[in-house]
Amino acid sequence: MCIPPRVASVAVVLFGLCACRWGSRNGAGGNPDLERRLVSCTAGAWEVRLYRGDGGATTAYWSTVTVERPGLPERQVYFAYGFPLIDALQCSPDRVELVEAGVVVEPIEERRLAELRETPISIWKGRRQ
Repeated sequence: MCIPPRVASVAVVLFGLCACRWGSRNGAGGNPDLERRLVSCTAGAWEVRLYRGDGGATTAYWSTVTVERPGLPERQVYFAYGFPLIDALQCSPDRVELVEAGVVVEPIEERRLAELRETPISIWKGRRQ
């Protein structure tokens, strides 16, 4: 049986896209190659990092928050495209607060961070996905 060239081409492209994301720290969105680290802090045993994404003139900025701890790789726990545009983190032993313009927009309890590594919070222009 012969696979039509168009079907094979689409399959190769889809496989390539999946392979590119396989080792990525981002699970909900964004692109680590277009993100720069702004700040980091510690919540319990977790190192929490805030990144700002910029895809260029035709896209909005985005926020990515990741966590990492000894023995576990860095993974995204929060992604927002457009707004809110997180610009600071406030960490304590039992929580991390995501801040936009001095206002806490997303408090996250430290005990939820492991769960959010698997299913990150995802926001698209202010609406949860």
